Amino acid sequence: MTIADTSRLLQRQPQQPWRDQATLVVNPADNDLATTDNSAWLLHAGFQTSWANGVCCARLSEHWQRLPCKQVLLYVPKEKALLAYLLRQLAMLAEEPTRIWLVGEKRSGIQRLLKQPPTILSDLQKTAVGNHCVLASASLQPSRYPLEQDWLTLTYDGIEPALTLRSLPGVFSQTGVDAATRLLLQQLPPLQGSVLDFACGTGIIGCFAQRQTAVTQVSFLDVSPLAIAAARCNASDTGNSKFYLSDGLREVAHTERFNVIVSNPPFHRGLATDYSIAEQFISESHQHLHRGGQLFIVANRFLPWPKHIEQHFGHCETLAADSRFAVYRGIRR
Repeated sequence: MTIADTSRLLQRQPQQPWRDQATLVVNPADNDLATTDNSAWLLHAGFQTSWANGVCCARLSEHWQRLPCKQVLLYVPKEKALLAYLLRQLAMLAEEPTRIWLVGEKRSGIQRLLKQPPTILSDLQKTAVGNHCVLASASLQPSRYPLEQDWLTLTYDGIEPALTLRSLPGVFSQTGVDAATRLLLQQLPPLQGSVLDFACGTGIIGCFAQRQTAVTQVSFLDVSPLAIAAARCNASDTGNSKFYLSDGLREVAHTERFNVIVSNPPFHRGLATDYSIAEQFISESHQHLHRGGQLFIVANRFLPWPKHIEQHFGHCETLAADSRFAVYRGIRR
C-alpha cells in the first residue's frame, strides 16, 4: 500500500512516541502504524484486515468504554463537521487530559483547526511541517455532550416523493440531494426484484427504491461505517434491507446476484482522485447481476465510465445528460 504524505511526515520526526508507546490511531490514511501495540478507529472498511486492534464503527463507544490507549494520533479529515465529530467522540471516552497529535494535509482541515481550535483542545501548537502536511499536538480534555447532537436531518425535495433522511458528519451528501443523484433518480425506470445501492451514503437511492412495490429487497453498501449507520437509520423497517460495510464488493458473496445495481460512485479517496474505485466496481458488478439485470450509474461527464461499462457489458446506453452529469445503463445479456 502507498504511504500517505501525512505518514511520511510522521516518519521524518526525530521522536516518534506514536511508535514507542501504544497509541490510538484515528482515521489512518494507510497501514504504516498498524503495529500489535497500537489500536485504531477506522473510518474505511479497506483497512480492517491490516489492523489487528482496529474497529471500523460509527461511534467509538460501540466498542470501548474508555480510550484504549493513553495517547491519540488523529489523521485530520477534510470535512470540518467530521473533524469536530471525531474530537467529540474521543473527548467522551477520555477520563483525563490526553496527549493527542493531529496530522493532516495543508488542504485538509488542519490549518483551520490551528486558527480556531475547539475548547476540548488545549495547548494546541504546530510541531512540524513537510510533505505539504502539518503535524500538531495538543491536550484533549474530557467532555460530555448529547449524542443526538451528531445527527443531521435532511429533506430531499428534488425528487418525487420527497424523502426526509438522517445523516452523520462526513456522509455524502450533507446538504440534501445532490444534482447528480437527483438526475439519476429522475431517470430510473420502475424497479423490481433485488436492488443494490453501491456507495450508498445516507441511503437515498436505496430508500427511493424501497418505495416501489415491485422491489423485494434492497442492499446498502458503503466503505464508511458512518454511512452504513445512517443508511440503517433511514432504511425501511419492513425486513427487506441488507447492509454491507465493504471496500468495493468484496463482502458480497460471489454467488449473490441482483436485479438492479445503482450508484453515484466516488472518484476520490480522501483528498486524492482515484478512478480505481469505480473501475473495479463496474468490472465486478457484471458478475453480480442476474441475466437481464441492469446497472445504472450517474457521474460527471468527463469521467471515462462509458468505455468501462461497454468493455464489461458489451454496450453502454446514455439515458440522460446535462451540462455536468450523465446517467448510464448497462444490461447483462
